[in-house]
Amino acid sequence: MDGEGNCAIGYLNEVILLISQHNGKNNNMMTNKTTIYQFPTTEDRHCAETALMTFLNVQSGLSRLMMLSALKSILNKYHLSKLKLAKCIIELNHYDEVVVKPRKFIATKNCPTCGEDLYTVDSKIRIISICQGATSEFVTYGCQCGDIFGKVEKITH
Repeated sequence: MDGEGNCAIGYLNEVILLISQHNGKNNNMMTNKTTIYQFPTTEDRHCAETALMTFLNVQSGLSRLMMLSALKSILNKYHLSKLKLAKCIIELNHYDEVVVKPRKFIATKNCPTCGEDLYTVDSKIRIISICQGATSEFVTYGCQCGDIFGKVEKITH
């Protein structure tokens, strides 16, 4: 790739352009307003990953709240509704709540990395988020080994 292509890619990695057109009159002329938001820095992306891994290692209610707070703060800081990370995608739902969606899915009852059983009382696997549907729930799990994965769980009545 030439130098101009590298420059363009670098620029696109640093900013997200959100263009809003406002119809306003300024000396009988229509004006457009462009707002430029920074793309999340490497440090903020690392902070999001660290928040997730801290929750998976500590596995306490407080660490979960801190993780959700950190993730939401990063999304809000950059005016994002979605942030793609290595193992998952962080989103804000229509209730302005953080939802973590995994990049890989399982059909078994074990962590795909370490084999930990999902459903035992002393499991090292925790629920990160749940998206409810009419007949099933889409559950995102995280294991203490650091893996994040999803599974569709059927609702039984």
